[in-house]
Amino acid sequence: MTKKASPQRNGSALQQATRLSAQGRDKQALELVQAHLRKFPRDLEALNLAGTLAARLQDWPRADKFFASALDLNQTDSYALYNLSKVFEQSGRAGAAIELLTRLLKTEPGNVKALNQIGTLLIGQGHLDPGVQALETAIELDPLFETAYRNLYVTLYNGARYEQAVRVARRAIENIKSDTRWRFRADLILCLWQSQAAAEARQVAEDLIAELEHSDSSPGQQEILLSARNNYGLVLMELDQPEAAEVQFKKAIAQAPDKLDPYINLARLNGHQENFREAIGWYDKALAIDPGNASLHDQLAVFLRDANRPDLALPHHLSALAQRPGQVELLYELGVTQLALGHLPEAYKTWETRWARRMGGFKSDLPIAEWTGTPARGRSLLVYREQGIGDEVRFASCLPDILDRFERVVCVCHSKLKPLFARSFPRIEFRATADPLSEAEIGALDWQIAIGSLPPIVRPDLGSFPDKPYFLVPDPEKIKSFRKRLAPLRKTLTIGIGWRSGLLSLNRRAIYPFLDFWQALFAVPGVCWVNLQYGEVSAELREAEQRFGVSIVDFKDVDHFQDIDTSAAMMKACDLVIGPGTSTTVISAAVGTPTIHLIPGCDPCQIGTERYPWLSSLTPIRRNLGEPWTAPIERTAAIVRALLGERGA
Repeated sequence: MTKKASPQRNGSALQQATRLSAQGRDKQALELVQAHLRKFPRDLEALNLAGTLAARLQDWPRADKFFASALDLNQTDSYALYNLSKVFEQSGRAGAAIELLTRLLKTEPGNVKALNQIGTLLIGQGHLDPGVQALETAIELDPLFETAYRNLYVTLYNGARYEQAVRVARRAIENIKSDTRWRFRADLILCLWQSQAAAEARQVAEDLIAELEHSDSSPGQQEILLSARNNYGLVLMELDQPEAAEVQFKKAIAQAPDKLDPYINLARLNGHQENFREAIGWYDKALAIDPGNASLHDQLAVFLRDANRPDLALPHHLSALAQRPGQVELLYELGVTQLALGHLPEAYKTWETRWARRMGGFKSDLPIAEWTGTPARGRSLLVYREQGIGDEVRFASCLPDILDRFERVVCVCHSKLKPLFARSFPRIEFRATADPLSEAEIGALDWQIAIGSLPPIVRPDLGSFPDKPYFLVPDPEKIKSFRKRLAPLRKTLTIGIGWRSGLLSLNRRAIYPFLDFWQALFAVPGVCWVNLQYGEVSAELREAEQRFGVSIVDFKDVDHFQDIDTSAAMMKACDLVIGPGTSTTVISAAVGTPTIHLIPGCDPCQIGTERYPWLSSLTPIRRNLGEPWTAPIERTAAIVRALLGERGA
């Protein structure tokens, strides 16, 4: 039952406390309100004011006590419910904060501040869709609610829901009249680019920059002009116009010489163009402005590592962590560099931080104890997938090492991999991700582990990586079928090829060996070229055939993206597979086909070696710093010619 608040109070004391708070004297104001509460402990207004003052002082226990006392007097007091939820959030009690906001919204379903707050909390807890719905409801109720627009836009953008984010930005631009509207116009540049509307992104950027350059803009609008120039430069980089991009970044530096973003963007631009020294020079200029910037040290470390200098990257990782000890992203990137250096024990320690990352995979929340490698003979184990197809296949190489430790192993894998995995590991029970375990099945399992957590247990050092030519077994009948289909086309060598990922990033031509670089390979006689690239590639194949005068076999009835079991059989029917670091090269090496892996720089999975310990059938060919892709392609062509020579061609 709700208690009735006492009518006794001393208004002058609260008024004086409010004046003190307005002067920035929150501590004295709180002492005054506490003295008042000793006389009038049931004064609801005083309790809420005391909670507010304690929260401003970041005294979360006292703020909690005051707001809780206010709710004892009035369980539906919206002020106390909302502000106590903020206290819980600051105290790391997001679940309790969500419960309070849910109570508030039951009595005030149109409370837009509560909707905004519960939306951001739900998103932070990983409940993306209900969080987005709460933010959208807040905007529908208050089309001028700038904070909700911003939270919704950032959530959608960070979640790669770019088309939805574009719609939110457009609504904000249409409804908001403050300078925030200009900010959304600057954001829209990158969001349009991410949603594959580069031409429109360019037009939005040019219009916004022209308006701001020719107006008597406020300091806030000058900040937005700086952002627009930086974003426009990124779009121009995507459109392969580096000179124009450089102009925008340098204009941004001229406008605000102390801002880091344009220096970093110029470093990235030069990095994409393989201008190593120039890139380092721009990073150094940024560090001269802010030598203690943890994020900047981290970016430089990643650049150095990707440029195949993980030794130079390590000190910058440590500098970043000295500024932000324990920060998850910084620890994770340090671990990747430690892996690249072959420091396995250290790398494995930081590898477990992946769960706290936004893109860190999917950790099971099933009520099953986590296995960490302790002896468990005669018990049952659930292994579950967590990341992409290539990683899942690579980590599956660890599965044979755990079979004798358990009486029963159940593995939840991607549905695309289930037929291939089930044939390859007959002692394991495989379940597709879309086929959830029942409560009874969950209750029968003793332990669980993510497949990516197996390497620290079964691959503790370099010597624990077995030299096995393959561990996956494609369908033998399908292999025979492909060999029969290829027989009339067969020459001395049959080589399967891939050349890019389905996800193309900003510097995609630096990362992937597109077919227009393959002249040296296609000039080698005696080869039957076979397409293994997933996705729609007809135009790329046609262009390569016309340009280089080759014929590339493309079986239209094989879906290399969806039907991995059939694709794996086709890889096995080839004598050799050549491609970049995608699932195609991982699977081809896993089925035992000799595979050449074309890498743009550093591949941490080589673990500080010149080979690929995970898959002995895979041979890495690195593109060295400053080299065009034609150079490693020529080295690969020399290997192909040597193979032809061995076969007497």
